[in-house]
Amino acid sequence: MQGIYSIEFLTEQAKAWVSMNQYQHLLELMCVLLSIYFWLQRAYKPKSKGKKKLTREEIELACKQWKSVPLGEPPHSAAEVAWKRNSLAAEYDYVMKSESRETVDVADVKGALNLASFNFSGLQGSDQVKEACAETMKHYGCGSCGPRGFYGTTDVHLRCEERVAEFCGSKDAIVYSFGTATMSSVIPAFCKRDDVLICDEGVSYAVQAGCHLSRSQIHWFKHNDVEDLKRILEDIRQADVADPKRPSRQRRFIVLEALYTDYGDFSPLKEIIKLKKQYKYRLIVDESNSIGVLGELPLLP
Repeated sequence: MQGIYSIEFLTEQAKAWVSMNQYQHLLELMCVLLSIYFWLQRAYKPKSKGKKKLTREEIELACKQWKSVPLGEPPHSAAEVAWKRNSLAAEYDYVMKSESRETVDVADVKGALNLASFNFSGLQGSDQVKEACAETMKHYGCGSCGPRGFYGTTDVHLRCEERVAEFCGSKDAIVYSFGTATMSSVIPAFCKRDDVLICDEGVSYAVQAGCHLSRSQIHWFKHNDVEDLKRILEDIRQADVADPKRPSRQRRFIVLEALYTDYGDFSPLKEIIKLKKQYKYRLIVDESNSIGVLGELPLLP
């Protein structure tokens, strides 16, 4: 009985194999031949002919003659460091003499507007932030780093997300550990291959990276040029006439910044929102520089 079952099973397998595509037959045959070829190969051994083995005395002599070479410049003495610092201050008239805040002391000028850092909100030198950091370290301790991707989500992350959502008037919020990773992660999360992204040419590197990582179709319109954006939207609409099913297979986004990092100007949001509604697109706005800085905002409890 077992023999009959085995013959029937082999017969069915043979019929299934014959009914396969010819390209699949060729692929399976190549795999079998490669398996046989590698199975018959001998183990590879490096050739050692013509190489002279060193004696123990020669090895010891070579070790004594070897000298280490520093990978970098030797460390400077305290006097050399002080001399370089003084010469640098003499070469450049404007040296910051206070901690980085929204206003800093430079040379003999006090309260100069700091345009050399992203700390325009003054959070880096805020006494309130420093006190909160000190209290947090007393309660949770400190370490070399603490991103939630490494150590998991804690109650502090959840409370922060709740307050951000309340501040923005949304149902929920997600806090990322690094600002640059936010847009380069969020855009690929929402956009997939063959989706359409219409992006301002002036967006920052993080937004550009997110667009490219999404593998979507990217169209660039001139910086803050609403007419150029409308032209691209109309071209895509005309292309949909030839393929009416294409819009149902794609998600389409307009990507821009509210306050541009590389230009320092604002996007014409009112006009872009009108176009977004007219052509039925989604809108992704990077507010890394504008949130909490411009407009009337609610106060957190």
